[in-house]
Amino acid sequence: MAIKHVSIRIDEQPLQRLQAVAAYQGRSVNSQINWLIRKSIESCRHVIQEETLRSDSHRKKE
Repeated sequence: MAIKHVSIRIDEQPLQRLQAVAAYQGRSVNSQINWLIRKSIESCRHVIQEETLRSDSHRKKE
């Protein structure tokens, strides 16, 4: 799996809170962001699967 680099803009206050949460959970900010992304994707997995199925069915019809 290739690692991609992404730059984000974040206001100072949410960043400070993110740093505090990450430290509390024993993660770096980068690891905390990755964890949050994985949790978000997992919570929407059914939606993503349905969208993928719809996209695949549209491609097969073409």
